[in-house]
Amino acid sequence: MGSAQRRRGGTFLQHGSVLLGVDEDRLRTLFPTTADPLATLTTLEVALGHRPKFDDVAAALAAGFEREHGLELRPEGLSADEAATVDRLVRDKYASDAWLMGPA
Repeated sequence: MGSAQRRRGGTFLQHGSVLLGVDEDRLRTLFPTTADPLATLTTLEVALGHRPKFDDVAAALAAGFEREHGLELRPEGLSADEAATVDRLVRDKYASDAWLMGPA
């Protein structure tokens, strides 16, 4: 599992990953020079004793997130104003050479 969070004022962005399970042979193929690539990994399959379905995990995470933060997640996507803000930021900020190249 990996997770990161950025907080600014009353808002936050959460990014994370949760392993449902792992294909041990494939993992060893991907990391051939690592003596034991499973040594630092855990999965929900190990913790629960069975590999849960993706949709069940997504629903449980969403419900816990709503409960913890006292909010309601809405799957309908961005509002027109939010989409316009995204377009403006991409055009005016994130697509600029200054943003992409960083400080000289």
